[in-house]
Amino acid sequence: MELNFRSLCSLLADNDQDCFLIGTQSLVTSNNQVHLVKLQEETNTLCPQIYEHSCGEIWSLASSPTDKHLISTCYASIERDCEKCTALWRLPKDDGHLENVITFPSEKYGTDVKVTTFHPTNDAYMCSVIDNNIVMWDVGESGVKIVCTAVLDGKGQPRFTTGKWNPQNVNLQFVTADDCNVKAWDLRTQTKIAWSLDGVHTQIIRDFDFNPNRQYYMATCGDDGYSKFWDIRNPSQPLISRADHSHWIWSLR
Repeated sequence: MELNFRSLCSLLADNDQDCFLIGTQSLVTSNNQVHLVKLQEETNTLCPQIYEHSCGEIWSLASSPTDKHLISTCYASIERDCEKCTALWRLPKDDGHLENVITFPSEKYGTDVKVTTFHPTNDAYMCSVIDNNIVMWDVGESGVKIVCTAVLDGKGQPRFTTGKWNPQNVNLQFVTADDCNVKAWDLRTQTKIAWSLDGVHTQIIRDFDFNPNRQYYMATCGDDGYSKFWDIRNPSQPLISRADHSHWIWSLR
């Protein structure tokens, strides 16, 4: 790939082939792209399809777990002085421009959109992390609507670093990281914290993920170079704590 990139995710809804999405980061805004990379198992080679993403450099992306043609991106928009924006796109059948489905009205909640993710089972629900806000969207046939919001309060203007739906919980539970903490929000009540891991790293938490095969198990990582594995029913200490890196850890799966 000729362009730099920092975002990658799997195409979750494609059960027939191993596929990944890559988002580029180019200072020349019109050059940015989303690459759909398919693994050809017969030849053990990678086959890319390229879609133009001319609205800005991509900082994060996600794919729908139910529709392999739908993806979301968070990007720095040149039209809004490089403020972070977020949109829902449809992949065309052939190479070309992504089809814009929705550009989310995120500016009301802040200028730094970290992620926009799809609900694991309900294809009408999506959620964005914007500054210190969680915004849950309904993207049904009638267009985008706000279902609910939640705000992270505290001293020093705290902000989220990332967030994702809890795949182990059938209810509307959205999990976020802020500073050295992880919080699970029950979006049915907007402000209720279902559970939390507080002060579990010595520096900012950059990412976390859930074990898809074992309920209550998750992992965290951050700027302190540690990756830690937890049973959220016993947050007092990690099950495993590893310091395999001499620098920060940005992503963990």
